[in-house]
Amino acid sequence: MQAVHRILLVDDDRPFADAIRRLLAPHVVEATTATAALAMLPGGGYDLAIIDVRMWPIDGLELAADMQRRGLTVPVLLVTGGDAARVRQMADDLLLRNVSDVLAKPINRVDLEAAVAHAVVSSVSERITRRALAIAVAPSRPRWP
Repeated sequence: MQAVHRILLVDDDRPFADAIRRLLAPHVVEATTATAALAMLPGGGYDLAIIDVRMWPIDGLELAADMQRRGLTVPVLLVTGGDAARVRQMADDLLLRNVSDVLAKPINRVDLEAAVAHAVVSSVSERITRRALAIAVAPSRPRWP
């Protein structure tokens, strides 16, 4: 049985958002705009943010960069109607570690589900690794007899 994830979809194209909701059922997908996403992400408990690259007034790369600056650990899946390889390079050039993958529109169910699964699993694995490293390097506390 597949785990159900809570996903924030940031896109200003309502028909695209509706299509993504259908493709990702039974996941819980909440659609919003870029400016509203900044307020929703910090306490929203999202497992993933799917963000369109071309939006206004904040584009997807700017939003991903802002999320990273704020220390938000939600993984990001970027979608674009343009050249996905170019967007991936731009994300890499900006050192956006929170960007898990870039998908080109139109998006099919198989690629989308694989990208979502990879992003969520990678995020969980990274959190476990960080926690283990923090424990390993933490100073030992003296034990009282």
